[in-house]
Amino acid sequence: MQIYAFFRPDLQQELRYLAGQVDSTEQPCRLVEFAAVSRIDPEKGIVYFEDGSQDAGDLIIAADGVHSKAMDLVLGMACPAKPRDTTAIRIVVPVAKLKENPFARIMASVPGRSTFSVRSGGGAYLLGYWCHGFEYFNLVLYRYGVEDVPVIAMDKMRGETTREDVKVAMDQFHPDLGTVCEHLLDVLPLWRLHTRDPVSRYTRGRLVVIGDAAHAMLSHLGQGANNAIFDAAALGTLFAGMTAMSAEEISWRLRLYDEIRAPRISATQIWSEIPMFAQDWLKNEEVRKILPETELPQNLEDLLKWLREYDIVQDCRERLQEQTGNPDHTSVHLVRWVGESVASDETHK
Repeated sequence: MQIYAFFRPDLQQELRYLAGQVDSTEQPCRLVEFAAVSRIDPEKGIVYFEDGSQDAGDLIIAADGVHSKAMDLVLGMACPAKPRDTTAIRIVVPVAKLKENPFARIMASVPGRSTFSVRSGGGAYLLGYWCHGFEYFNLVLYRYGVEDVPVIAMDKMRGETTREDVKVAMDQFHPDLGTVCEHLLDVLPLWRLHTRDPVSRYTRGRLVVIGDAAHAMLSHLGQGANNAIFDAAALGTLFAGMTAMSAEEISWRLRLYDEIRAPRISATQIWSEIPMFAQDWLKNEEVRKILPETELPQNLEDLLKWLREYDIVQDCRERLQEQTGNPDHTSVHLVRWVGESVASDETHK
């Protein structure tokens, strides 16, 4: 199996480009930026903005990140994401600079080859991969269970650290790795990871919550962004080609979405609590409560196959076939809304 890494700014730019394209079946999305949301009425499908305006849609998709309050509406109670003791420092180095570095150029010796290093004694690992047309090498330093990289400032989940402190951390892997810091800025962003507890649903009325807004997880298995894409693929499949939609139609399709997505996402969240190289399968007992009829992986190879060989589109088509006898289904005009700051009514009382 081939694994493809992508540079998130490139992916975001491409998605924005595609959203604005016109084809024979879909109108382009209307992108409205910096429109703060004051509240959502999930039953009526109305989004209210802080400037007093509002917009309505058949379906509201809340995809506003880990600090979203949209799940408060779904579950009927406050459920903020929880800060964890895992941090990530992202470092983007021009490949040309790496090749000039006699100590670190081995990382750039084979175009497309990723690197993975575990610190002796555990507690940290370093992931590296090529991106942006092989122009840059992206390094992510993960540290867990400890907080030994000094933080200059921290606002919610984003903080800052210095190049010197990052060098000390990378020297603990090998002194040659620390030389990469010669090519970095003096101050670097540091992210404190947040997670959400597994839940059984992400929908209410005409509202569906996706991505980190619904199921933020630790990045030990690299599945956070993947599951956001799975969410979008599931919705795209379950609502594809529809031209008219009743509240009942929306309701049962979103129930089907929850049935398909929630168990698998919850299992992934649980397994993601443990670093990939340290999986001891004790988490299987927790997962078995969610997936009682599934043969669970017993080793890393099986776990990676379970994660990577899953076909979300085919799964949704088969479930639709079971429900309707027609995998192509019929009828719905899908109005998409991706918010920046979703808040419940209670937040603004």
